[in-house]
Amino acid sequence: MWRLFRSEPRNPVIAELKWHRRRFDPRMSQILTRLPKLSQTFAQGRDYLYDLGIYEVFREYDTRAGSEIARRIDAVQKAALLDEIAAVMLYTFHRTCTVRYPESPECVARLTDALHFEMYRRLPTPDAGVLAYLTYRNPHFEDPTVAYAFHFGQRVGTIMATLDTPFLLMLAQHAPLIVEIAEHLIRSVLFNEPIAAAPSTEGSDSNRTRGMS
Repeated sequence: MWRLFRSEPRNPVIAELKWHRRRFDPRMSQILTRLPKLSQTFAQGRDYLYDLGIYEVFREYDTRAGSEIARRIDAVQKAALLDEIAAVMLYTFHRTCTVRYPESPECVARLTDALHFEMYRRLPTPDAGVLAYLTYRNPHFEDPTVAYAFHFGQRVGTIMATLDTPFLLMLAQHAPLIVEIAEHLIRSVLFNEPIAAAPSTEGSDSNRTRGMS
């Protein structure tokens, strides 16, 4: 689970970036100062996406398949699911910053590390969290930008020990909502853009997002 106490160890990545700020885009100074707030906002968004997203996917699948996945979730599985949602949100943060600052890939990577540290008080590891999504490659996808959704379905299916294809597809189809909401939160916290004004491909998704503002 996330530990969001400001008395915990100072973020070494933020300290490093501030020390070497001349090497990076000066527009990123605002992002550095707002990462703690984004961390807390992501924590709320993660819980919201679990309660009204992933858990509801499980219940819908249980209704269709006659299974009991939702009822049997234990504390370890729930913690892993929350981390998986957070990993997609961090992936979205990296993707959003890459679009805004394409000339500074090194700094974007360090900003992502810094946000991860704000959330977990540790840096990401290669085999889990956001790095698992950033390094994932699948040659079967013509558009690599959608591969994360398939990867999310596979990882959640592994956590729940359910690799039934319809179950994985339902999870993969839900992943874009995580990205959409994360993008809204990033734009609101980092760039002062109102959440309610953000476009949505589906009215229901937009309504869910406004419910968090």
